[in-house]
Amino acid sequence: MNLIEQVARLKEMEAGATPAPWRLLGIIDYQIVADSDEFYINFDHGSDKNDPEMITEMRNAAPNLLEVLGGFRPGDSEVLTGLLLANAPYGNPAREVLRRMRAMASKMEEQ
Repeated sequence: MNLIEQVARLKEMEAGATPAPWRLLGIIDYQIVADSDEFYINFDHGSDKNDPEMITEMRNAAPNLLEVLGGFRPGDSEVLTGLLLANAPYGNPAREVLRRMRAMASKMEEQ
């Protein structure tokens, strides 16, 4: 499964999950709560790990991240390579943008 397929799967899962935003409550023990207050996860804060913070921030960022990553399509890397070779002269700032986009598209298409 490549990242394009994984993003599509995660978008489906996100659509069926408890909606964001989630918030982190607690001083000694952490509790992640959705705004509906119908969902929560308890964590024992006996560790120095930042798992509760990471889970909360990742959940809240997921819709936007998945939307952006979902813009990639199979073959984008090849198209961007063609644009780099044909249209972007050396030294042109657009060339660096195309290189970054091509690298991202290649990563998304990898199996």
